Amino acid sequence: MCETSIMDRQARRTLTALAAAQHGQVNVWQAADIGITHDHLRRAVRAGELQRVRPAVYRFAAVPVDWRTELHADTLSAPKGAFAAQSAALRLHRIEHPLLPYRRELLKLGTGLVHVEDAVVVHRTRRLDPQDVREVNGIPATSLARTLVDLCRGLAWWDLVDVADRAICEWPSARATVHRTAVRLRRGRHGVQQLADVTAPNAEAVFRSWLERQAAPLVRRAGITDARWNVTIPGLAGAGLVDTHSSAHGLVVEWKGLAFHRRPHQLQRDSDKQNVAASRGLVTFSFTWQDVVSRPEHVIGVLVTATRRRAA
Repeated sequence: MCETSIMDRQARRTLTALAAAQHGQVNVWQAADIGITHDHLRRAVRAGELQRVRPAVYRFAAVPVDWRTELHADTLSAPKGAFAAQSAALRLHRIEHPLLPYRRELLKLGTGLVHVEDAVVVHRTRRLDPQDVREVNGIPATSLARTLVDLCRGLAWWDLVDVADRAICEWPSARATVHRTAVRLRRGRHGVQQLADVTAPNAEAVFRSWLERQAAPLVRRAGITDARWNVTIPGLAGAGLVDTHSSAHGLVVEWKGLAFHRRPHQLQRDSDKQNVAASRGLVTFSFTWQDVVSRPEHVIGVLVTATRRRAA
């Protein structure tokens, strides 16, 4: 069958160029905008040029398929478009989290049908500002900041903080944008205030104070009753200010806040003081905020074992 019997040469070139920017795919509304009818598309399918991969989406037959191709086809399944969202958007932004395994998730503005498979989760929103969406690997998706805001509803706050920590470590320049977006969208959205708080300019001191308040009962439960906090160890000025010191047990404990709050000079400072303390016979430990929140018994157990060995 000759090319012109399927669709006009110019129309085909336009369709091919459009599809090339969309993982080899177009939807029926885009095709109609360039003068290609349903009948043209059906004939192209019969000729083996196109495949109908969704009720309203067609793909050039020679295009290789992976998860990005399928996700992009999902986003094309609505007349005004839909956007990869939540776990799908996280994967596009290169963020992995065990609590949020990848699944095909979309965000659709307003009402209207989205013809996708049952496995695809379609979320809807009444508000979607232009700055909250972008193309990632050519696929329409929610921005990293909007993705984190949308995840707030389904996560416990400490899990949300963990996701935000991983995301901003991957994209350090995104912190300010995440904060502004959370402030803008926090009204009426569960958990978004916490996201705003943890990414605020002064959040380091606030989070550190919270972490120490949570850690103090664990230290006491481990039987350490003489703990002093944020002190200089007598005779060890070179170690600087340590988070927790027990002279009775010869222990130093450092409590690590969010990774994206820590700068290279802070990491070097912590390494130096732990080395100085260890060189003088003090046992040094380091626990993360995830340890304190998610594994408190582990923290207690390590400290109990250490105190018992020191006493033996």
